[in-house]
Amino acid sequence: STRKESSAASDVYKRQQYYLQYKQSIKAIDVYEIVALTNPDNAKIQHELGKIYLSMNNKKSAKVYYQKAVDLAEISKDKKLIKYQKDLKML
Repeated sequence: STRKESSAASDVYKRQQYYLQYKQSIKAIDVYEIVALTNPDNAKIQHELGKIYLSMNNKKSAKVYYQKAVDLAEISKDKKLIKYQKDLKML
């Protein structure tokens, strides 16, 4: 079961990377939104969504997702908290 979950997560990540590589941000957002629904406590996913929105020059949405990443990272004691806070402050 864990191997299947890991494989599925890897497939989703590869698909998302493909979409970003070929400037298909909307499709990448769609993929991440699905992943975020199934992993609501994952700060990295929220941060990645923020980065995608920022790449689209949508600072308002980027800020929302960066803030979610910071909030989740604080709760989970995520080692990337400082990076998430830095990215949020840059907006």
